[in-house]
Amino acid sequence: MTEPLDILVVDDEEPLRRLLVRAGQKDARFKVDTASDYHEALEKLSSNGYQLVITDKDMPGPSGIELIRKIRETHAIPIFLCSGRLTDEAAEEAEKA
Repeated sequence: MTEPLDILVVDDEEPLRRLLVRAGQKDARFKVDTASDYHEALEKLSSNGYQLVITDKDMPGPSGIELIRKIRETHAIPIFLCSGRLTDEAAEEAEKA
């Protein structure tokens, strides 16, 4: 059996974070950890070997796009950006990040 994929989910909405952790617990292929904002995400990334980051675009404080830029300074891991309000402009900005 292979090791589970370590995923960090970054979202300010606690119910969504709980839902994704529960979904991950149902499948041994995934190990899901969460962070509620930019700062907590960076703290966790500095001490854990995540293989994937899933982040919300719109959060209080620095945005998910700003988080992507900061992660790219030190990590070469896949990042998925999620949003209920993703505009074409924001999508282009995320791709550049």
